[in-house]
Amino acid sequence: MKIATTFAFLSLLLLAALPAVAAPASNVWGRVVGVSDGDTLTILTTAKEQVKIRLAGIDCPESGQAFGAKAKQALSSKVFDKTVKVIVTDTDRYSRSVGDVYLGPTWINLEMVAEGWAWHFVQYSKSPELAAAEAPALPAAAVLCTRGKLNRSLTHLPFNAYSVSRLPFYKERQS
Repeated sequence: MKIATTFAFLSLLLLAALPAVAAPASNVWGRVVGVSDGDTLTILTTAKEQVKIRLAGIDCPESGQAFGAKAKQALSSKVFDKTVKVIVTDTDRYSRSVGDVYLGPTWINLEMVAEGWAWHFVQYSKSPELAAAEAPALPAAAVLCTRGKLNRSLTHLPFNAYSVSRLPFYKERQS
């Protein structure tokens, strides 16, 4: 009996030491009740649970940064007070669910990138769709840049300073 107990204990210990296997994606439906910034929102599920969602594969400037408020406004105008489907694929270090947000058939993550409010977050995503959506926005964002400086007279365009800063000539001129 002692051997069986020891074996069971060691088996449990070994299982705990193994890396966790990623859980399959889950779907969550809810009404958007808050938008923190251009890539984070809060939904209220049908079970009346609030879930903070980080849009997967994209990144936006924070609310206090240049174009952060406009990115937040763009996301809000798309989804606030609307029912969305979220395909949750991960949990980030802040315990937010990370996922792809859909309003009907529209992939909101992709739309934010295609409109220039966000960029493809290649550190965490290999999505060819997001990369393709970002490609046309980067050359157009170059219009914002004059002699390596952001041209403030053109900031009404939907390309943020962060997409400009990713252009190689902009980085070179800043150094």
